[in-house]
Amino acid sequence: MQLAPAEKASLEPNIIVYKAVTDGKDPVYQWSSTVDANVSYSIAFDTHVPVGTTGQEITVANFTRAEKISRATMIGLLTAIKDPKERQNAEAAIANGDSFTVSQRGADNPNYSWSSFSNSLVNYTITVNAQAVRSAEANF
Repeated sequence: MQLAPAEKASLEPNIIVYKAVTDGKDPVYQWSSTVDANVSYSIAFDTHVPVGTTGQEITVANFTRAEKISRATMIGLLTAIKDPKERQNAEAAIANGDSFTVSQRGADNPNYSWSSFSNSLVNYTITVNAQAVRSAEANF
């Protein structure tokens, strides 16, 4: 359930919420945590989610929490990547990385992302499947 974490984040003291609307799309509301400078939040609305077969639509809100994290945290994820070649590729990308962030939308799996030092046009992502049967598994 997304309501409890979103409500808790919205009740932090002295928050300033920004509304962003791009190209006529549904609005996104964003704010930074006043409790932890490494954390930010957003709520995005999708007003056109189809329901049933009669063409009805509902509005769905998606809450996302993002946090800046360390390179050490990223290195700790490597053991969750089962494929040795992908693990090696991820290790090289982390070594060449900058601005590491973990984000999670609602109860979805967390996504770890960062940019390349050597090429600012290159971004990387590791997705962790926290519901894996034996242990968390990650894909690079």
